Amino acid sequence: MFRPTDCHRLGITLTVSAVILSACLGTNRSVTAEDKPTNDGTRPVRSTIDHFDLICFAPDHPVVVRFRVRIGNSGIRSFRRRYAMQLFRTLDRKRDNFLTRAEVTRVERLGEIASRFRTLPRTWKDFDTTPTDDRLSPIEFAHVVEGALGAAFAVNVPSQSATLSAKLFMQLDANSDGKLVSGEIHNGTRRLSRLDIDDDETVSIDELDPLRYEATRAESQPFVALLTANHRVLCDRLIAVYGQVQTPDTSGTLTGKQLGLTSRQIRSVDHDDNGRLDRAELLRYLQHPTPHETIDASLPDPRTRRTRLTAVGGPTSRGLARLSRPWGGWTVQLKAKNTRSDRLLSTKFFRLKFRVADENKNKYIEPNEFPQLAVAGASFSMVDSNDDGQVVLEEIIEFIKDQTAVQQSRLLLGISHSRRSLFELLDTNGDRRLAPREFREGHAQLEKLDMDHDGQISRTDLSGNHILTLEVAR
Repeated sequence: MFRPTDCHRLGITLTVSAVILSACLGTNRSVTAEDKPTNDGTRPVRSTIDHFDLICFAPDHPVVVRFRVRIGNSGIRSFRRRYAMQLFRTLDRKRDNFLTRAEVTRVERLGEIASRFRTLPRTWKDFDTTPTDDRLSPIEFAHVVEGALGAAFAVNVPSQSATLSAKLFMQLDANSDGKLVSGEIHNGTRRLSRLDIDDDETVSIDELDPLRYEATRAESQPFVALLTANHRVLCDRLIAVYGQVQTPDTSGTLTGKQLGLTSRQIRSVDHDDNGRLDRAELLRYLQHPTPHETIDASLPDPRTRRTRLTAVGGPTSRGLARLSRPWGGWTVQLKAKNTRSDRLLSTKFFRLKFRVADENKNKYIEPNEFPQLAVAGASFSMVDSNDDGQVVLEEIIEFIKDQTAVQQSRLLLGISHSRRSLFELLDTNGDRRLAPREFREGHAQLEKLDMDHDGQISRTDLSGNHILTLEVAR
C-alpha cells in the first residue's frame, strides 16, 4: 500500500500512477505507432480492433475462442489509453509532460478512480523507473492507471456446480474413458468411500470437494481468460484433463487431436517434431494460441448503432446480438449487451440538470448551487477543474465522461448454465449428500440424458447449454 509519508499525504499518488500506466500497456507489449489512437478523425484501421482469447475446457477437447471486440470505432484498450492520457493532462498543471508527487495527489478530486488507486499495493518507486527522477512520465503514469482499472478482459466466475460436476464425473469414471456406464454409477459408494470422512455412508458436497475455495481460482473454471491466467497452472490442468501420462516418471503430453488441432497447426511449437506437445511446448502454444473459433463483436456497430455478434467463417449471420455455437461437445449460447448508451444518457441527463441548478442563469454553477446537480461521489472542488470557483457545463460533462470511463473500462464475460450438475441429478432428495440408494438408482436417473441411447453417459450428455454474455463492465 502506498504510504502517505512517502508522498506527503499522497495516499492516492501510487494508485493513480499504477492505473494509468497499466492502461497504456494493457496489451502486454510496448506502445507502438499502431497502438496510438488516431487524432485525424478517420476511422481506426482494422489492426486496432482488440482481441481477447478464452480457453474452454469442453468435453471433447479444449477450445480456444478469440473475441475481436470493437466499441464504436475503436477498441477498449484505445479507450483506456485515451482515458489515461486525459487524466494525465488534467493533473499536469505545469504542462511540462511530467507529473510531480504534488500534481498526482490531485487525483483525489477525480471521483471513482481515486478509490481504486488506494487499493494498489505498490509505491511510487515501483513506477518511477524510466528514469528514476521523482516524477512520472505519461508512460509511467499509464502503468499506474492500468493497475487501478484492472484487467481489460475478465470472466465472471460462475457457480461452482459445473466444476463440482466435473470432479464427480472423474471420480466415478473408473476406466477414464469419458463415459459413465451403469456399473460405474452403481459402484459410486465404493469408489468414493475414502472421501466419507464422517463414516455416515454418504458423500456430501464438502467431502467431495473439501477445498472448494481453490475452485474460485480463474484457472480452475470451465472458461478461462488467457490474458490474466497463470499459464503454467493451465498447462498442468490441460495435461491432467486431456493428456497422456505413460508412467509416473514421464511427463504428460498432448497430441494435436487432443487439443482439437491438426499436426500442421501445432508444428510451430512442436520443436521435437513428435506430434505431441510437452509442458514446455504447451506453454509456448498458450502464449500465441491458434483459435478454434473467432467471434467478431461490435458493442455497438458504429454504422447501425446496434450490438452485433458474428462467427468468422461460420454460417451467414444477420449480425444479431445472439449466436448459438458448438464448442467441443458443448452448445454455447452467446449474447452481447450494449452499455454505451448509458454514457449518452448520463451526459444528456446532466445537461438538463445543469440548466435547472443554474438558478441565476449566469451559465455556471456556484458552490451553493452545486448540491442540486446531485453528482454521486463528487464535490464542487472535484468538478471545478481549473479552480476558478465556477463549474461550467463543459466541466460537468468531462467529469461525467471520466467517471463513465472508469466504470466501463473493461470487458466482462458472464457465464451461466442451463442444466443441473451431475451431483444435483443424482441427489434426488436434495439433502446435498449422495447415499448408496442414489448411486444404485443413479443410472436410471441419467438415462433420459443419454442422447445416443448407447447406455453410456458422456460429458457431452451432461453438459447442457452454457450461456456467455459479453458486455462492457458497469
